[in-house]
Amino acid sequence: MAALLRPAPAVLLAALLFSVGPLHARQADSTSRSHKLFRTTEPLVMWVQADFQTGFQDRGSLSTKRYPAKLRFLDEKGDTVSLDVTLNTRGHYRLKGSTCSFPPLKVRFDKEKTKGTAFSGMGSLKLTTNCQKGENYAQNVYVEYAIYGMYNLLTPLSLRARLATVTWLDPADPAFTITRPGFWTEEESDMAKRNKGKVLMQKGGGAGDMDTIAGGSAVYPGDGRDFGVLGQGRQHRLAHSAQGAVDDDSYGAHR
Repeated sequence: MAALLRPAPAVLLAALLFSVGPLHARQADSTSRSHKLFRTTEPLVMWVQADFQTGFQDRGSLSTKRYPAKLRFLDEKGDTVSLDVTLNTRGHYRLKGSTCSFPPLKVRFDKEKTKGTAFSGMGSLKLTTNCQKGENYAQNVYVEYAIYGMYNLLTPLSLRARLATVTWLDPADPAFTITRPGFWTEEESDMAKRNKGKVLMQKGGGAGDMDTIAGGSAVYPGDGRDFGVLGQGRQHRLAHSAQGAVDDDSYGAHR
């Protein structure tokens, strides 16, 4: 797990030293168009309750099963909001039971029921989990989340993330209860929308597809992504004027 996090901070920090200043106005404008959930960095206090004994056993990368769950969180007034959602496991490497006992999740919402909440207008979001119960894995979540923040400083052509303090609950197994950090990740389509672009699918990518404003790199960081953009795996590209963002999806499945 830790090995997955090593390359990105050094690369991003080097670019950060040269690229932050001129982008401030562009970033602020893009942030104002983000969904409500991603307009603040205040950690979201939340509880997720489900039959995880069953749901976490679903490790098929092509599985389409969804599991009912209850999501509760504290809003900006400190009131508890409760939403009925569905969950499914996602990913490839972290989806393996030998890698993570807490796999990454895709959370799906009923848009009618999210009106007026932090999740208003959202159909689904990715939730990055702690992978394992150990404290060192909790630290990995903070590091991965920080990478998103660093990349947001480089370019608005990057995914927003919102840190959360998550308490996991399984009514059938009280011993399962644990509180660990996690974070929500903006959908690629929403990132494209606030940048007045759209996501296109392509195979492979070259230097000409990269966002030069971001210091020569527009690969989405974190979220289980690799950095080899010249490969022939499934790619996401953000069409934004004459610039693009290429994302190698060979690591994390999009379900």
